[in-house]
Amino acid sequence: MDFSQDLIEKIIILIITAVLTGLIVPYISKKMDEMKAKSQKSFEADIARQDKIIEAQSRLIDDISHILWQWRYLSIKVAYYGSGDNNEKYDMIKKEYDESIWNILNQFRNEITKARMLASDDSYQKLLNFYEYIVELDKKISSLFQDNELNENQKMEFAKINSLIYTDETK
Repeated sequence: MDFSQDLIEKIIILIITAVLTGLIVPYISKKMDEMKAKSQKSFEADIARQDKIIEAQSRLIDDISHILWQWRYLSIKVAYYGSGDNNEKYDMIKKEYDESIWNILNQFRNEITKARMLASDDSYQKLLNFYEYIVELDKKISSLFQDNELNENQKMEFAKINSLIYTDETK
């Protein structure tokens, strides 16, 4: 059998093509799969990080809400009983306020610090401003504690604070 030079060249090219295809295609396919897997892992890691951030933000909101409701009811109770004539209840609530307010303010400030990382700058600043506001309100409430017996001026001030917290700050 007499093979022509042209046929032999075509057979050699065919064999080389088959060998290269058999080696290169799986290699390229493997590299593409590795890149896809790496990209998928990176994507999944990003999603996991986002989930953790969202979970932390949700926990922050829950914790701040809990603290602010504690503050609200503690402050409104002292203002309510300070504006009335039940001295026994007022004395009891005044003592509770004195014992609790520092812890509440501390908890709130700690949560605000967390908010610096988990919330927008605007939200962080609003929380900080509200913290300063309730510290000033605490100073006002504490200044009304000076006398053992409440006079009418103090009762009126407590009534204003009660109204302020009940109507303005709770909405």
